[in-house]
Amino acid sequence: MDWVLRLPVGGGGDGVGIDALVVAGDVAETRDNFARTMAALRERFGAVFYVPGNHDLWLRRENGRYSFDKEKDVNSVRVPSLEMACKDFHACQWPPDLANEDEALALYFDKLNDRNQDAIEEVKKSSKQILTFSHFVPRQELCPEKRMLYYPNLPKVIGSDFLERRLRTIHDNTKHGAACHVFGHTHFCWDSVVDEIRYVQAPLAYPRERKRRMNGGDGWLPFCIYRDGFNPEIYPALWSDYYNKNRREPENTQLAPWVAKYFSKYY
Repeated sequence: MDWVLRLPVGGGGDGVGIDALVVAGDVAETRDNFARTMAALRERFGAVFYVPGNHDLWLRRENGRYSFDKEKDVNSVRVPSLEMACKDFHACQWPPDLANEDEALALYFDKLNDRNQDAIEEVKKSSKQILTFSHFVPRQELCPEKRMLYYPNLPKVIGSDFLERRLRTIHDNTKHGAACHVFGHTHFCWDSVVDEIRYVQAPLAYPRERKRRMNGGDGWLPFCIYRDGFNPEIYPALWSDYYNKNRREPENTQLAPWVAKYFSKYY
C-alpha cells in the first residue's frame, strides 16, 4: 500500500493519450484492502485494466489431472503436497459442475471470453498492435524448470493451455513486435519473445521478495510497456535472461544446488 500511495496522483505521463495501468491480479486477500488499493490506483491513472488473480478469488485444489504441467516431476526428495503448500485450496468452494479434478474450471473461465468475441474482432481490424493480459501463465516455458524451484510442484497450479490458445487467436499479427502478453502469478520477473509474441511479467511481489531477489526493488515499476508503440527494450530479468541463453531440460530432475541445500536443511 505504501508503494501504491507513493505513485503520483493523476498519472504524470506526457504525450498524447492517457496513462493506463494493467494490473494482472493478486491485489489483496481482503475485500477492504482490495477496494482501497484499486481506488488509489484509479486516482492515479486515466484507466486501470484488471483481471483477478487467485489471491483475489482463491482458485485451486489438490489432486486431479494438471494438464498444464507436462514436464517430468522431481521425485528425488519429498515435496510437500499442493494442499499443504498452498492455502488457496482451503479458501474456495466451487459449484459441483466446476471441479478442480479436471480442466472444467480453466475451460469455464476461458469461455467467458466468448462474449467479447465481436469486440475482439473489431480491435483486430482497427489495431496493428495488441496487448493481452492474464493473471495465470499461458506457457510452461515462462516459469523456471522444476529442478530450479524451491517448490517443484509449482507448475501444476500456475497456468492453462486454454489461455495460450486463446491469446494466439487474438494475436494474428505477430510481425514487427506487434503482439504482447502481460501475465502475473509466479512473482518471477520475465521479458522474452516466444514464437513471435512478447511475454512480460513485472511483479511488485511481496516486500520480502523485493528485498532479497532479482526483482530490482520497486523503483522500475510500473514498467512502461507501451508509449507510441510497444517499448522495444527487453528488460533485464534473471530467469528470462537465463532461458534466452540456455535451453530447457525438462527431463533433468537433478535439483539445482540452492534447491538441494534447501531440501537438505528443511526436509
